[in-house]
Amino acid sequence: MLEIREPFDSLMTQGMVCHETYRNTQNQYLYPEEVIKHKDSTVQDSNGELVMVGSSEKMSKSKKNIVSPDSIVEEFGCDTARVFVISNTPPDKDLEWTESGIQGSWKYLSKIWRLFAEVVVPIITKQLNYKNTSNSNNLVKSINITINNVTQHIEKFQLNKYIADLHIITNTIEKEIHNKTTSIQDINEVAKNLLILLNPIAPHISEELWQMIGGKGTVEEHGWPSVRNLYSEQEPTRIIIQINGKVKDAFNTTEKSSQQVKHRSIKESKIRKILQKAKVKRIIYTNNKVINIVI
Repeated sequence: MLEIREPFDSLMTQGMVCHETYRNTQNQYLYPEEVIKHKDSTVQDSNGELVMVGSSEKMSKSKKNIVSPDSIVEEFGCDTARVFVISNTPPDKDLEWTESGIQGSWKYLSKIWRLFAEVVVPIITKQLNYKNTSNSNNLVKSINITINNVTQHIEKFQLNKYIADLHIITNTIEKEIHNKTTSIQDINEVAKNLLILLNPIAPHISEELWQMIGGKGTVEEHGWPSVRNLYSEQEPTRIIIQINGKVKDAFNTTEKSSQQVKHRSIKESKIRKILQKAKVKRIIYTNNKVINIVI
């Protein structure tokens, strides 16, 4: 009506943060910190009485199913909280806040810290005797695929897939260094690119590790890495594996047949372990990029 152009091209509505609800024997709601979970029961901390555990609902003060970010930051650090919120579910879906999810994000950041502090930094600074026994370019190729995928995922707000890509490249770096199939120069290049990719969601740990590997200035001052043309074309498709809508793993494939891709997904070691005690109801393959296994 005012003959002006809309300032935005689209709107992405974020999902709600959800948590279980707890009620005591008087049917009063309890805060999560007021209950203790045992293997077979949940009890009230103050008197040991059984607690009724309700379904996961939108966090609200009235139902007391809220978790203070201060306690999470104090125990695990704010980088862990950021990684968990982004990695656990797509931003347009509801997020179920779980202790196991927080632990998983903390373990991933701890893994990166150990990888750099105990392996990458000593190799780059020549404190560790390292000499590659072969001249494979697999690591450089992998980081370029990751840069390409991560850039697309961020632009499309597919942030959980962004985190999944970082998990994969971290494992690849660890594997290639262990097998001594890459040079110190390539390790240095790939390590810096990983920290730049990690920086938007875990700025504190990435800046600290950047200084440890001798990076100039700060990570934030560096531009986003570009993909080498040599590796940007005719690459395998990255397939994200979800179980009940939550990202669990990913793999690269050149297969075009949906049946072959589905078969490959359930054979992945991490997925196979999860499905050992579960019954697969159906497998949904969409957009040649995502496999969703419903159990």
